[in-house]
Amino acid sequence: GFGESQAFTWEQILDYQDALIETVREVSPERFIFYDWNVEEMPYGGKWHPTAQLHTDHFSKYTNICPMLNWMEMAIAFYEYNDGDGNIDYAHHSVWVPTYPITLYDGNRCVHDDHIVLIDGCLPKGTTIDFYISDAGSETSINISVDGKTKVEEYFEESQGFNMGFAMAYGEQFRKSDKKYSISLEETANEITMSAPKGVFNWCGIEVKLPEEYTVERWRKDSDWDYQLGWIAEEDFHMGEFYKKPTSSVLIGALSLDWDMTEGFHFTIYDDVTFTSDHIYAQSNRDHIESLFKAVSEKYPLWAVRTEDILVIDMDGALRFWDDATDIIKKYKGHLWGSEVTLLSREELAPYRIAGYEGENYKGHHNFNVKLLEVLQKYMDK
Repeated sequence: GFGESQAFTWEQILDYQDALIETVREVSPERFIFYDWNVEEMPYGGKWHPTAQLHTDHFSKYTNICPMLNWMEMAIAFYEYNDGDGNIDYAHHSVWVPTYPITLYDGNRCVHDDHIVLIDGCLPKGTTIDFYISDAGSETSINISVDGKTKVEEYFEESQGFNMGFAMAYGEQFRKSDKKYSISLEETANEITMSAPKGVFNWCGIEVKLPEEYTVERWRKDSDWDYQLGWIAEEDFHMGEFYKKPTSSVLIGALSLDWDMTEGFHFTIYDDVTFTSDHIYAQSNRDHIESLFKAVSEKYPLWAVRTEDILVIDMDGALRFWDDATDIIKKYKGHLWGSEVTLLSREELAPYRIAGYEGENYKGHHNFNVKLLEVLQKYMDK
């Protein structure tokens, strides 16, 4: 809000903020003042504002603070997507909506030497597996085997390497590319491997298509961007709304890229059309929330947390999330600064924020979220 006519140092900005705070406290000493900044050195932080370190270094000047971090990021609130050029494209791709508590898995996309991708678990006859490769070096070989029998083998001569340019992103990190290997299981398999007997390559997505009898229904939200790109047919497109969609595909993505990291190469498929990996990159649960709030409360005796009303999860999961979160806020004597009222009463907004939203008539309000109100009232002791 200082404009561009004059350059200010962060110390000058904080001094100006000090003057405002002192003026307010002369009138109302007990007033809780929210600082609209991030808090440095908190677990699960993300990207920090430059002033955050100054607040940390001089926090004795401040008797209260508002950590403006979305402590349910990635696993709950925000899904970050890649536009194919290495840039993050927020909320512009369709998403399968998770439920709380949630653990998000990924894989190491760098395959070389003895770093072999292994898939086991539910691999029945009739399953199809598509492997999408993002790049490979020259003089690299790619091998895909089923129970030790080679099904795909390709070698890239010198100067034959390629790069599709598919960088990874958070959320549904599964990506397709123009380089795909596809195999079909003629018999039930125990394990499938993808390896680089020579050289090194990166994969960006593995889609396991189980037979039709494994189909389940999941909450989904389509994006206008995917529709414009032709990835969703017009007759299948649901603009801006949550809906249950049947699927029998398991989408496995690769986010991690670490030459020395040995985790993220083993995936187990389940017959409920889910998977696990030996590498977790994000999770949101009661223990995770408590670890963050405990760290904040130890450093800042008076604190509040700012939350968003955009919780891209189903209604049952949202209630579990707020039940855990408000219990922990009370436990550590924190304050909640949020905009959940929009999820209580705005008929035109709430159903587009939470999958399976169910409102009811309540004290003159139409389509009111009574269940969420009850959870928040427990926190407020009202």
